[in-house]
Amino acid sequence: MPGRIGIIGGGPGGLTSAMLLASKGFNVTLFEANKQVGGRNSELVVGQSKFDVGPTIVMMKFVLDEVFKDAGRNSSDYLNIIRLNPMYRLQYGPNRHIDCYDSKQKDKMVAEMQRVFPKDVDGYKRYLEFEEGRFEKVLPMLQKPYHGYRSLLNMDSIRALPHVSLGNTMFRMLGKYYEDPLAKLSFSFQAKYLGMSAYDCPAFFGMIPYVEHAFGCYHVEGGLNKISHAMAKVVGEYGGSIRLGDPVKTLTLDGRKVTGLITEKDEEFKFDEVVVNADFFHWKPSKTDKRKFSCSTFMVYIHLNKVYPELEHNTISFADDYESNMKSISGHLNLPDDFSVYICNPSKTDASMSAPGTQGLYCLVPVPNLHKVTDDWSDPNIVEAMKQKVYKHLEERCGCKDIRDHVVAEKVMTPLGWRDEVRVHKGATFSMAHSLFQMLLWRPRNRFEELDNLYLSGAGTHPGSGLPTIWEAGRIVTHLLCEKYGVNYDKARYTKFDD
Repeated sequence: MPGRIGIIGGGPGGLTSAMLLASKGFNVTLFEANKQVGGRNSELVVGQSKFDVGPTIVMMKFVLDEVFKDAGRNSSDYLNIIRLNPMYRLQYGPNRHIDCYDSKQKDKMVAEMQRVFPKDVDGYKRYLEFEEGRFEKVLPMLQKPYHGYRSLLNMDSIRALPHVSLGNTMFRMLGKYYEDPLAKLSFSFQAKYLGMSAYDCPAFFGMIPYVEHAFGCYHVEGGLNKISHAMAKVVGEYGGSIRLGDPVKTLTLDGRKVTGLITEKDEEFKFDEVVVNADFFHWKPSKTDKRKFSCSTFMVYIHLNKVYPELEHNTISFADDYESNMKSISGHLNLPDDFSVYICNPSKTDASMSAPGTQGLYCLVPVPNLHKVTDDWSDPNIVEAMKQKVYKHLEERCGCKDIRDHVVAEKVMTPLGWRDEVRVHKGATFSMAHSLFQMLLWRPRNRFEELDNLYLSGAGTHPGSGLPTIWEAGRIVTHLLCEKYGVNYDKARYTKFDD
C-alpha cells in the first residue's frame, strides 16, 4: 500500500514528485518555506509588471506534457503554452544580430544563417543532423537513476557512450561545423543555461541548442510560474496537502532511517519517506567541500512607463569579448564593463504580463558565485554601479534609448539575494556545475546514500539543473518510490513528432 510522503520544498522537482506521487495514491504533504510555490520558478511583481523570478523559457515541452500525462492530466487543460518564433534574437553589438527560428520555420532560420553566416549554412544543417542522432541515444541516460558503477552497465548507457564526446568541450566540438567564431558562439552560449562557460562545458551538452531548434522554445501565458501553480492544483485534486510558509528545520531519525521532520514552528510530522527538493547544498553545506558550482546572476527586473517595440521576446546581447567575459566569471574575478545580458520582454507575446502602455524587462547578467567573489555585494555602491552598467548596455546596444527616464519601479537581485532570499547555496543560480565528474552517478543521487527513506529531486541532483531535467528528477524519484511500494508507474514517452 502506498505510504506517507513528506516533501521539503515546493520548487519544480518537489511539485513534480508531489503531483505524480499523489496521482499514484501516496499520501503526500509538501512543505514550502515561502508564501507561494515555485522556488526559483515563482512569480515576482514589480510595479505593474509580472515576472518569473528565474526560468523564462520552456524547452523540451514534451517532458512537461509527459509529466502531466503521467499524473493522468493534460497540460493544455491547465496552461496556455505559446511557441516562440523567433525563439530569441542574438545581438553581436549594436549593428549586427541574428533571429533564431526553430524547426517549424526552418526556412527562415536557413535564410538568417545565409544573411549573417553565409559560410556556415551547410555546417548548421550537418550540426542538426548529428545532434538528432545523438539526442535519441543520450536522452534515456538522463531519465534513469544511478546507484553505483554497475548502474552504468545497461544498454542505454552502452548505446550512448560513443556519443558522449568525452574530453571535448562544447565550443571546441562546434569547430567541426562552424567557421565564424560568432556562429560557434550562437550554438554554444546555451552552456550558460547550466551556469557554465562553453569553453569548459562538456561537449555532451552540445545537444541543448539542438533541442531548442528541433523542439522549440515556449512561453506560458502569465509566466512560467503558472506551471508551479498548475502542478500544485493537481496535487490538491488528488488529495495532497501543500503547507505554505512552513519551512522545515530538521529531519527526525531512528538510526539511519528517516522517520519524519520538524518544522521551524516546532511541529513534528511522521512520514514513511521524505523527498528533499529544497536546495540540497544550502540545506547540507558540509557535502559541498569538493564540489564545483555554477555561476550566479545579477538581476534587474524593470517596470517601464514606455514600450520599446523593437525588443524581441528574448534577446541575448553578447559582450564584445565573450571569451574573456566567461573567463572572468569562472575565474571569480571582478566583472568587467564588457559583459553579456539576457533580456526577456514577455509582454511582446503576452499582454497579461504588463499593464497597457507599459513594459516589463527581465535582465540577467552572469556573474561569479559567492565562493571566491571579490566584489562585495553588500555594498550598495557596488550594486548601484552594476545596475547602471546594465542600463547603459540596454541604451547603447539594445536600442532602449533614454530607458532610465522611464523606469517606474525596479528590483535588483544579487548573488547575496539568491543565497539569502531564495536559499540558493553560494548564490549559484544553476546549482552544481555540470562538469564530467559531477554528472550521472557522480552527481548527488536521487535515492540518498547516507540515510534510508530519503530521496532528492532538484537542480543539485541527477540529472541536473534546468526545468526539463528537474522535472525528470521528480519522475525518477516517483519511479523509485513506486518500485519500492509495488505501485505501477508507466512513464509516457515522447515521439519526434510531438509539438
